Amino acid sequence: MGLDLDAMCDEVWSVTGTDSGDPQMTRDKVILYLNRSYWELLDKYHFREKDVTETFNTTEGERLYEVPTPFEALQNIAIIDPDTTQSTPLKRMSTEKYNTEYNTDDDQWAIPTHYVREDCAIKLWPTPDSNEYTIVIKYWAVLSDLSEDSNPTPDIPRSWHEIIMYGGVWRAFIALRDFMSANAMKAHQKALIDTMVPVEAKEEAHSPNAGLAPQVREYDV
Repeated sequence: MGLDLDAMCDEVWSVTGTDSGDPQMTRDKVILYLNRSYWELLDKYHFREKDVTETFNTTEGERLYEVPTPFEALQNIAIIDPDTTQSTPLKRMSTEKYNTEYNTDDDQWAIPTHYVREDCAIKLWPTPDSNEYTIVIKYWAVLSDLSEDSNPTPDIPRSWHEIIMYGGVWRAFIALRDFMSANAMKAHQKALIDTMVPVEAKEEAHSPNAGLAPQVREYDV
């Protein structure tokens, strides 16, 4: 079981020697400090919980498709040929190039090979023909903020919950203008982060290739 907002708020008050009656340490403000800590970690590190894969099917003659929102970044878009079941990554093209290449004639419709971003949608090029293709989108989702009503527990591994809490603690000390304690807690939070072991490293120890350095860390800056 990880830490929820109640436990983290209690820890912040305990470490700072305050309570919810302090104007700088009301429950709403402490939750804000914790969310700022959470946002920083989500921005700096790649958590697998942010990885999402979704699919949709193309429609003949339809070139514009909405993409999931909110999202942090599109990672990959691929198309599956219904005849061969082969998956092929779509190449990104510029809006200028798309406008140059786009043709309204239906005899130019074919299996898409490229895409262009347009706000919260993508345009496929060429426009899909009568075959129904499956588009696979991989993206980094925006995880929900910490909230008493809808999300009281962080959506990342519980071993990081304490790190979130200490990020809230040093922000609380700054609000209290105790900068020495804030620096000490920030250093402690960093020390905890530095001891984290990526999931890949744990899995590597149980694989036939144990001892080889993993190529990709789960939590890379």
